[in-house]
Amino acid sequence: MMRLALAGCVTLLAACSHSDAFAPHDPSSSGPLVAATPARLTYNPVGSVTPAWLPDGSAFAYAFGNPEARLDRDQCLGVMPAGGGTLTAEICNRNPFSGDSTDTFGWPAVSPDGSTIAYVRSSRPRAATTDQRAALVTAPLASPSSITVLRSLPFQGDDGSFFVAAADLGWLTQQQIVMLGLVDTSVQCPDPPLCLSDPVLVRSGRRVLVANLGGPGVVSVPGTDWASSVAPVPGSTDVFYTVAGASQVFRAPLGGGATVVHDFGAEGVVRDVHAAGNLLVAVAGGLVRILDDGSGAPLQQDAGGRLFVVNLDAGTTVELAIPATVFRNPALAPDGASVVAEGSALSIVSFTSGGVAHADTAVTGVPTLWKFPLQ
Repeated sequence: MMRLALAGCVTLLAACSHSDAFAPHDPSSSGPLVAATPARLTYNPVGSVTPAWLPDGSAFAYAFGNPEARLDRDQCLGVMPAGGGTLTAEICNRNPFSGDSTDTFGWPAVSPDGSTIAYVRSSRPRAATTDQRAALVTAPLASPSSITVLRSLPFQGDDGSFFVAAADLGWLTQQQIVMLGLVDTSVQCPDPPLCLSDPVLVRSGRRVLVANLGGPGVVSVPGTDWASSVAPVPGSTDVFYTVAGASQVFRAPLGGGATVVHDFGAEGVVRDVHAAGNLLVAVAGGLVRILDDGSGAPLQQDAGGRLFVVNLDAGTTVELAIPATVFRNPALAPDGASVVAEGSALSIVSFTSGGVAHADTAVTGVPTLWKFPLQ
């Protein structure tokens, strides 16, 4: 049984810190704090999420939090060497007047030439429950405060959908960014009495979008209704994507026309797809469920699942596992030699009700970044 608190869709919001992976007295550490396989790369008590590799594989960007600024619940971006260690760069709101607001920087992605970072930037007053300002932005990686706004959020897409947020950013070319457009949908509370209101808003993937830096702005990819994740196909302008409630990974050109490249079958619902070379990594099964808003639209909620690597040429699948841990948002290194992913600890409590044995499974730990070698 899965417990997901719909009343407040919990987003890991935290601010940046020089001590995310190591203590302040160890400012020049390289490599993981503890040598192991897999290697734990972060120890932030507020959480570390959404890793994204630099194109040369020398480092990866991710979002992380500062436990000393929990009231602000800010979220910043950092760049960590490929093997782990001290951050080499941080992207945060350093404005001295920003202490009364929650500033969230998320979903980093670095351009193919390594010069530019794209991310989603949002802000709201501390007491507010929704963002007042949000945008898809780019900036030179060497000067991340010099941002260019590509698309303000929310906005109405060319398919009529009202996109409130974006996720899964990835560069198709130096002038094109692919992303997952998210929508908020009202549903009846599926978990009374956990919901503070009824109906509640559920945020879920709606469609694959492409932002064109040189115009014509943001356009949708036909046939990608209720997509749950998206990633560029290496060496191509096609995309891999998954759909809410489905076990298949699809490939489609930007003009539409999808084909199935892998079916996880009995492993369950697949999402969080990413690719490098002939390898594909994704999360399947686990703590995921599909809700219905009454129209038949599949709204997917996800607290993590099992992590798999697929060799698309050989058709083989390997699971990467840590006991009592579920995963989200894996990222394959450009050379396919390793995977960095969010891992969250599970709590499994057994109990008997009405003479029937049950197991209550819930995520109890904040996400931590782990690195798995593949070669």
